[in-house]
Amino acid sequence: MLTRDEMEQDLKLAVYQLRIPARLLDLAPPDKDSYTWQQGMALSQLKQIAAQAQRTLHAEGMRQTLQEYQGYPEGTFEHEYAEGLRIGLSKIAGATGNVVAMDLFEPKVLPSCTDKADQEKEEFRELAGVEELSDKPCFENSWDFDGPRM
Repeated sequence: MLTRDEMEQDLKLAVYQLRIPARLLDLAPPDKDSYTWQQGMALSQLKQIAAQAQRTLHAEGMRQTLQEYQGYPEGTFEHEYAEGLRIGLSKIAGATGNVVAMDLFEPKVLPSCTDKADQEKEEFRELAGVEELSDKPCFENSWDFDGPRM
């Protein structure tokens, strides 16, 4: 399992927009006795949508990889791999959807609270024209105050 820091450094998320023909999906309202994921959508419909999305992405991945391996001479690994992809694509029965758009999601990394505090401290130091700021309280031992001295 990745730590939070590793996830911020290494995790890559892709965002895809798919167009899946309506005839491939059951879009009718769920039956009264159906287990629903949310109001108006049965869990079986959600599973069907996920399966069609996976099928569409798999076929698109095969097409993209096939494009990368085009034009290699016969007898090379690349040519044989492309042939395997062509055969695999020809065996896909029925229609699939298509990928309309895709991009890599890059989350905005927010500075930590200490980074922001350090930055504000640096800005204040520059504005005040002070070489170094002390971390000591303004009044040392002010919490030991016994009252007025006479």
